[in-house]
Amino acid sequence: MNDDSNFSSSKRKYLSSKLAANFQLGNHLFELVSIVGIARVLHRTPVFFIENAEYMKDLEETNETFPGVIDQFLIFNGRVPWNIEETVFHPRCCIYEDPRVLLHITDDHIHLSGTLYQSYKYFDGMRTEILGWLRKPKRQYFGLPVSDKTTHITCVHTRRGDFLAAGFQASDSHFIREAVKYIEKKASHSTFGWWLGYVSKYNKVYYMDMRVHYVGALSFGDINIHDYYPPNWTPLKFSTDNRTIVVGDN
Repeated sequence: MNDDSNFSSSKRKYLSSKLAANFQLGNHLFELVSIVGIARVLHRTPVFFIENAEYMKDLEETNETFPGVIDQFLIFNGRVPWNIEETVFHPRCCIYEDPRVLLHITDDHIHLSGTLYQSYKYFDGMRTEILGWLRKPKRQYFGLPVSDKTTHITCVHTRRGDFLAAGFQASDSHFIREAVKYIEKKASHSTFGWWLGYVSKYNKVYYMDMRVHYVGALSFGDINIHDYYPPNWTPLKFSTDNRTIVVGDN
């Protein structure tokens, strides 16, 4: 961990951003991995400021599962220095903005105003490296079924609680059962589900088509599905009978 004196005396150029530090792990991963990708485009060093207890929790949770992400950052215990102005960038959570628009800025430190950065395009081409940032968990989960030579255990992650409260379409038991019959893995709309798909062994991912099942979020203009989902992932949706699953964009 560094202090402000080391930061101010360095001749390197830096990049940092506001963070949605009170959000969950999937959001943290999007933010931090994207900042690394943006920093590389701009030839800058990514910086993480521990502004308060929530930022510390963000740092610790990410480091537990993706320590290689945190290794990419210079860590400073404190707030962003008062003399660093905020640069407006990435105003909408899930719509990509080309970082090259920032190349003209010559300031030693750029601090971005955006949060969430939910687009794979910020770290496109980095998947092999990102997989190397994972760590096998030390925590033991007793009582869970384990795959063996004759049985393969498939774990399904889905998100319902806050989605239902917000009026979003959430996966129900019928959809999940039918989807699992067709595919080996299924990721939900949540950012945690997105990352489960991204780091999956064969990167063969199916997801519920937002254009059918998540219209509310699209209507706000904050999501471009072509920025959010990699092009090799396959959308799923129900047909008009609400029972048959349609695969792909047909």
